[in-house]
Amino acid sequence: ALASFEAPYARSAARLPPILTEPGSGWLRREDRVGGFVIARLKPGVTIEQARTDMKSIEQQLISEYPMQNGGNTIRVVTLQESIVGDSKQQLLLLFAAVGVVLLIACANVANLLLARAATRKKEFAIRAAMGASRPRLLRQLLIESLLLAVVGGALSLLLARWCVELLVRFAPEDLPRMAGVTIGWRVLGFALGLSVLTGIIFGIAPAWQSTKTDLHQTLKEGGRTATDARAGRLRNVFVVTEVALAMMLLVGAGLLIKSLARLQASDPGFDPQNVVTMRLLPRQAYSGRQQLGQYYSQVLERIKTLPGMEATCVLNGDLPGLEPGWQNDISPEVDGGYLHIKPGELINVDWGIVTWDYFKTMGIPIRQGRTFTPQEGEHGTRVMLVDEQLARRFWPGGDAVGKHIKYDGPNPHEIIGVVGDVRNYGSESLGRIKIYTPFERWPLPSATLAARAAGVDVGGLVPAIKEELRAINPNVPVDEIATLEDRLASSIAPRRFMTWLLGLFAAVALLLAAIGIYGVMSYSVTERTHEIGVRKALGAQDGDVLTLIMRRCLVMTLTGAAIGLATSVALTRVLSNLLFGVSAIDPATFAGVVILLVAVALLACYVPARRAMRVDPMVALRYE
Repeated sequence: ALASFEAPYARSAARLPPILTEPGSGWLRREDRVGGFVIARLKPGVTIEQARTDMKSIEQQLISEYPMQNGGNTIRVVTLQESIVGDSKQQLLLLFAAVGVVLLIACANVANLLLARAATRKKEFAIRAAMGASRPRLLRQLLIESLLLAVVGGALSLLLARWCVELLVRFAPEDLPRMAGVTIGWRVLGFALGLSVLTGIIFGIAPAWQSTKTDLHQTLKEGGRTATDARAGRLRNVFVVTEVALAMMLLVGAGLLIKSLARLQASDPGFDPQNVVTMRLLPRQAYSGRQQLGQYYSQVLERIKTLPGMEATCVLNGDLPGLEPGWQNDISPEVDGGYLHIKPGELINVDWGIVTWDYFKTMGIPIRQGRTFTPQEGEHGTRVMLVDEQLARRFWPGGDAVGKHIKYDGPNPHEIIGVVGDVRNYGSESLGRIKIYTPFERWPLPSATLAARAAGVDVGGLVPAIKEELRAINPNVPVDEIATLEDRLASSIAPRRFMTWLLGLFAAVALLLAAIGIYGVMSYSVTERTHEIGVRKALGAQDGDVLTLIMRRCLVMTLTGAAIGLATSVALTRVLSNLLFGVSAIDPATFAGVVILLVAVALLACYVPARRAMRVDPMVALRYE
């Protein structure tokens, strides 16, 4: 079990510092250390719920003993597997459900084909029954035929799956856990075989049952139409309606996710990621002490900004805007001439960005009021900071935040010299935590992120020149994680994009299968009603009347399935709520668009058999058997 101490405002505890020290050391004894991980193996027979109950008791004791530090904080106990899998579990379960829906649609199609095939063999079964064949024997024969189809189809699918798995692993985002180990092993083979047998039995029962339920006297009459035909026809219609409803559910889910992804990529995160390259600098082994580190970073900035086409450069504490949160700290702002009294459980926790003076120009974050730092303020240790608009609105709504003071990281106050624009967490509709910024020169870190913005040239082409300058300063300083800010942002939503396109692919396959099912049923219906159509045309029916007759039936089945799928989608799309950005789980435009698409595809699939019905020759049809 993994127990993580987590404040209620935190989205994730993944950024908390790891405990890399001996038990009983000074780091662990400090009362302000309220965030961290504890890994424990449960005793045999102890459940995760019992562990949660015990940790809840410890949580209350900590709050009682240290109300200021622990008030409002919680202890969250999860399994180690759940901690590793994270949000991927929901996404993978959603994809698994989508695959199941596609399988159901395909099986409904096969069941319809078996019903149609059985209808053409009704006289054969009647003759067999008349000659003494029992109904169980006929059922056994049809189920064996259905099982053979299912097993052969399953075997062919495994050949296709091997190729698809290679593509899946190649294009899957790195955030999906253990994707590199995905293979088609014996368990997968067993699962596929079992599923093939199960679907063969389940979806072969209905056609087999209908085929063997025959009125011998009526069936053996030449041209006789039995009640079994009507029952089989209704069953075929039920299968088509089911296919349309299932396809509707997948199309709505895929439509919502695609629209959400489009809005996310078009949203304003509060900064400009275009033409910015970032890289990680690790001078901790080459330099010791703040003074040496500060001199190294100053040389880096001086040399990089002189490169042709370079607009702005900065160094920061490693956490890029819009991505994972940075360091956190608690603050006490100056309000109405005094510092806000903080009660236990009401700490104001903020993200703390340690940046050089040109950070805001490099990242494209606008300065709304005041100014940014000067290099001298950082070098001389002047206690100044910038805050975001979110903090300014909360405590100084009159717009007079500049000149106010904030206490944090000790008793001495820091003066606010500027207010900058809010930065959104990329991929989230929320603003996230309040952000404050202090001069990097005051706290030169042993590892940091270098960011550079180019103007008029491709920043990717400047990477070799930047690396050359860094080697010239000190070739012993490692440089890694080189990427443009746009690529870093794209990687952060890669799992969402991957799942969206996979679900869209499954929805497209479901739509195609539903169209095939509609075409098959309507095509068989036209063949079955050829005599009726001939009579209608002989009595004066026009081609338009015949077209309307066929299309009306198709439209009724499609709209019935769409209505059922729509009602089901309204209930099920709420599962997608936490995966959506800027889109409601019940988005009228998406629902309407999916219905229109579904009806259009269904009518197109129905038009081909309807055209064939229009061309029926009455003289030929009247002699049709």
